[in-house]
Amino acid sequence: MFPLFFYIKFPLQMKSISIFICVFILFSLFFSCQNIENENVIARVGNCELTTFDYSKTYSEKILNTGIVDSDLERERHLNQLIRLKLFADASIRDDIALDSLSNKLLQIDSIKIIKDELFNDVIKVDENISENTLRDHYKWMNKECQIKHLFFDDSIKAFNTFVAITNKKISFDEVAKDIFKNEFLKENGGNIGWIKYDDLDPNLEAYIFPAPTGKMSKPIRSSYGWHIMIKVNERAQILVDEFSFNIRKKNIKQGVIKKLKQVKANNYVNDLMMDSEIIINDTLSNIILNAIIKILDFGEASRSLINPNEEIMSVLGNLKKYKDLKLASYKNSFFHVEDLISGMRLLNLSHLKQTPSKIFHLALRNKILFEEGMKKNINDKHETKMKLKDAKDRILSRLYLKKYFNSDKMNVKGSKYLSIADSLAAISKPVIYQKRFSRIFDYKDHN
Repeated sequence: MFPLFFYIKFPLQMKSISIFICVFILFSLFFSCQNIENENVIARVGNCELTTFDYSKTYSEKILNTGIVDSDLERERHLNQLIRLKLFADASIRDDIALDSLSNKLLQIDSIKIIKDELFNDVIKVDENISENTLRDHYKWMNKECQIKHLFFDDSIKAFNTFVAITNKKISFDEVAKDIFKNEFLKENGGNIGWIKYDDLDPNLEAYIFPAPTGKMSKPIRSSYGWHIMIKVNERAQILVDEFSFNIRKKNIKQGVIKKLKQVKANNYVNDLMMDSEIIINDTLSNIILNAIIKILDFGEASRSLINPNEEIMSVLGNLKKYKDLKLASYKNSFFHVEDLISGMRLLNLSHLKQTPSKIFHLALRNKILFEEGMKKNINDKHETKMKLKDAKDRILSRLYLKKYFNSDKMNVKGSKYLSIADSLAAISKPVIYQKRFSRIFDYKDHN
């Protein structure tokens, strides 16, 4: 501690020193915050940024959904591909290419998913220590298909009463299906929704049905949209599983399992939120609209011939535009319209739309309520959320640029012209790659 005479003798000097220290601290805090935020930026391309979120998501999807094997070469190749897309997005910004009505709608839909996912990240925490046996079980399930029958209930009391009645042979499973389902397909085949793959079902349902013996009826199982009684009718293996393939994919399988555990916990959060929302559904109107959608799409046949059925849905459902403002449900000073249903469908796996339209309805409604809850909690103001929303907009801008110059909005356009334009744009946007930040993505993966 300085002696008193020091303050008396040098009052002006002390004031100057104090001001200097305060300014120094403020600058240090500013730049340290900048560094924390910038850690998620692995490349700058003009006015655009390539983030760890965008890279990790798209690269993981590529490895999981294709036969490509993770390698240093593949990592670099994917990085260069994403930088090219950022070049196109940056060029779109420079050329003032405006988002059209469809692009704005797609951005709105992407925003709903991002806000919903970030809300979950904010409130849902799980133990990420996954046992080897659990990983092996999921690997086996990834290479299996199950044929299932199911009964669906809005509440647990109906589900448990029905379970007891079937167990005591007072009524058959098929008779219940004929009574509860309004869809003719499910009525006539005893609730059979056909063959399902890994990731098709809610995680709680998946965790029961894949290891279950054939022919045994489950107790009521809670999902994110209601209660189910299930029977595995049959199963078949897609490919032979082997140790080598398991070890290659183990890290990605672990991330998938963690995601499912988070979803199970999220379902409980969602169910409580939905119960508090005081939802009132117009069942008659909802069934009319859902049946109209099914007839328009003829989805069972169309999905096998379409390259991108979800994109096709966006145009086909334009026939329902005149009904977009009809209210299908109400909840706590808000409404769920036909337009919300159509938009929400794009976020979902629609493989079983024809068989389970009520599932599509409840999931679309749930996602809208979650989005609104996220907005109330100001999730959109979080720095990471803003970066992900910008990534989504950049992807759309890239498509618009590709459409303008290649007459295609597909992200996999190739050829000499494509590379030539990318090179010329690079001379303008001057991409900068932060190699250490990029490498840290895989440092994390390799230690988990």
